[in-house]
Amino acid sequence: MQDNPLNQLDILGQSMWVDYIRRDLIASGELRRLIEEDGLRGMTSNPSIFEKAIADYSEAIRRDGKYAKAYCNRGVAYAMQAQLDRALPDLNKALSLNPKYSKALYMRGLVYTQQGLNDKALADFTKALEINAANDKVYYFRGILYYKLGRQDQALADFHQALKINPKYLEA
Repeated sequence: MQDNPLNQLDILGQSMWVDYIRRDLIASGELRRLIEEDGLRGMTSNPSIFEKAIADYSEAIRRDGKYAKAYCNRGVAYAMQAQLDRALPDLNKALSLNPKYSKALYMRGLVYTQQGLNDKALADFTKALEINAANDKVYYFRGILYYKLGRQDQALADFHQALKINPKYLEA
């Protein structure tokens, strides 16, 4: 839209960026609108948010060294900052405290995927689904992994299952 003053930033050699990433921004179509109508050119997540989360979860762990959720969430914060070498020990600790913690299995599967440890990732995704078969995100990411491994039939089945659970899951 030419009438939108945000699009005129481009004339000045500037562009609009959003300093937050949220799933609902994508799912609602708002991200597409921001790109098409408002000239959005980039997105970032504020690293200070993750640094604060890491500090808070570290304090929770200091107070209670058996708090699996704190280890898992600190591992997630490390992973979001691409600090996989720090994320993995926290996710492992969460799982040693609670072996049926499906979120920790799912997140460790994502870390393993990033590290190219596909067999380990696949095992974690599958175990997470054995614990919680209603997690559309795990089906989706396992489907992506199956696809990368050339197992298209299994990938398609997982994408279908993700959509069956959540018909609004646009990525699947």
